[in-house]
Amino acid sequence: MTERHTASAQTLVGADLQTAIPTDTTLPKAFSLRFSTRGIALALNVIVLLQLTFYSTDVVGLAPGLVGVLFLAAKLFDGFTDLVAGVIIDRTNTRWGKARPYELFIIPLWLLTVAIFSTPAMSTFWQATYIFVLYALINSVCATFLNASEAVYLKRSVRGEVQHAKVLSRQGVLIIFMAAIGSIMLPQLMASWGTQPGGWTMIALVYGIPFMIIGLIRFFTVKELPEDDTDRVTEERLGLGATVRALFQNKFVFIFTAMVLLANIVIAASAIVGTYYFTTSSATSASCRWCPPRASSCPWSTCCSPSPSARSGR
Repeated sequence: MTERHTASAQTLVGADLQTAIPTDTTLPKAFSLRFSTRGIALALNVIVLLQLTFYSTDVVGLAPGLVGVLFLAAKLFDGFTDLVAGVIIDRTNTRWGKARPYELFIIPLWLLTVAIFSTPAMSTFWQATYIFVLYALINSVCATFLNASEAVYLKRSVRGEVQHAKVLSRQGVLIIFMAAIGSIMLPQLMASWGTQPGGWTMIALVYGIPFMIIGLIRFFTVKELPEDDTDRVTEERLGLGATVRALFQNKFVFIFTAMVLLANIVIAASAIVGTYYFTTSSATSASCRWCPPRASSCPWSTCCSPSPSARSGR
């Protein structure tokens, strides 16, 4: 009995005896920066994809209503893949760990993003199909697995709630900073290359190549720790059916869902409408022969605004 207590005490040296969480809250060197790299890459991908509606209508030439239906269908499919991804990750057990293998989805995420902004000239049906399939793969498969594995990866790469809070707070600051830089650069690139043939492919490559490499830093530099007793005690496996039942039995899930839905609507609408507004207003004031050179708006915007095909350079 004495030997057993001695062994237990040795395993909890430097830890809280009640929670088995280490009291040493020091993180490994540059851990927050290394862990944040993939989140930064995914955030920049979201910023680029916010221009996909504008690209689909003003460059490819699809009807806005059709584009809206395509993206709505992809979002509904995303709700199903979220549940599937969670079950798959929960049952994953590889030499790289449980969540770390799914970091590699950052590669097809950016490759598909470049491909979707390089939509070839086809019939309307095939262009719509092409954009829908690629957008569903980007948003409902690649991004879903990256987001679903995030919390699992953090828990299994560093121990302790204090450490987790430190990493998440620092990661949030880094993502906001890099997203701000990316948001400032994107309109400049759109103004320079957006009307050129293949210009949107170049824009996607400018973001895709460096941030695909940056996104892989976490995979190569942050390893999962071996499982311990706290992992086996606190983790409870739920099947797909049990997960669905648990969701519908929790009223707070619906409140949280409504908040997330509203936030996404506001963010997406502001980004998309802003792109159309500034593109149309700048093109109108620059092309109208009836307006003074320094006019801020054009009263004949309906008749003198260039057509979508003229603005896209096609």
